[in-house]
Amino acid sequence: MIDLYLFRHGDADPRGPDGSDATRALTDRGRIEVREAARGLVRLGVELDVVLTSPLVRARETAAIASEVLRPAGGTHLCDALGPGGSDAALFDEIAAQQGGRVMLVGHIPQLYELASVMVWGRPEGAIVLKKAGLIRVVTQGLPPSARGELH
Repeated sequence: MIDLYLFRHGDADPRGPDGSDATRALTDRGRIEVREAARGLVRLGVELDVVLTSPLVRARETAAIASEVLRPAGGTHLCDALGPGGSDAALFDEIAAQQGGRVMLVGHIPQLYELASVMVWGRPEGAIVLKKAGLIRVVTQGLPPSARGELH
């Protein structure tokens, strides 16, 4: 069984110090939101094997806070497939390569809710809303295209 936690980054600055999207950092409010969400997961008894994060600054900061609170056994790792232009196929390969079935993916919309839609309904269209510092859990016996998951 694979337990995937799709975690959207917290509130971020409108642009990075160099004017780019990639260097946008979390705001103070975003850091608070992420910490509260991670603490909520602890209260629910969530345990993680690993956290995979987009290389963009706001996602890396979100992953760092979540990892500090949740203490995943396998640590936190950059995952280019969660960044701009990443493909589902590359992401599924990365998930399959992990040691353990409890994986948090920290990234961005629309990729995260499209990913959830693919995993649950078999196509990237759907009405899944994921707010900043929001989380979707998908439980599955395998990864697409061979399996579909259940949305939690």
